[in-house]
Amino acid sequence: MCMLDTISAKRDEIYAAANDAAVAFVAFCLESYKTRHALSGHESARIFCRYGVGDYLLEGYDILHSFGERQILDDIDRFIEVRKQKEAQDAQALRPDSLPLPGGSRLPQVHSFGDRDMAEITQSNLHLILHWKTAGMAELWAHDLGITPLEALMRLYSTDFYRRLEDESTKLWTNSPEQLYILFREAA
Repeated sequence: MCMLDTISAKRDEIYAAANDAAVAFVAFCLESYKTRHALSGHESARIFCRYGVGDYLLEGYDILHSFGERQILDDIDRFIEVRKQKEAQDAQALRPDSLPLPGGSRLPQVHSFGDRDMAEITQSNLHLILHWKTAGMAELWAHDLGITPLEALMRLYSTDFYRRLEDESTKLWTNSPEQLYILFREAA
């Protein structure tokens, strides 16, 4: 078995083992990343796909899900930065007149999560509940399409339906994941 087959088999094993909580964790991270960087869900999903953040979060779920939100986001930012540096190194290495750039990463800093007032859902705190909604929808969609929940989640963030869901004023977020999935399928 070659190295690529081993990596592919390991990835398939991770996806097969991904449970609802792990997919919800990836959705939480994506929602939080989107809010921190003032991006759309589509832009965040594109970044997560490009740099393999979803795979990283699933592989490290057992440890990462115990971190606070800021620590997770700082870790994701560092992970993406390392991947960007690797891309730059790879692009530089393709030039015959250049040497690879040095790389490396730091250990994550510990940050406290802090308390949040969730008495009223507003645009600024909606991301704190959307991850449960999108993860549930992704599970249902993955089952219907025969794909992994992570793939369904990334696709979901690129839909017009998600753009409406992330807009607090539509009040779509008041529906359960199952109700949202029905509305999503009807809108398609």
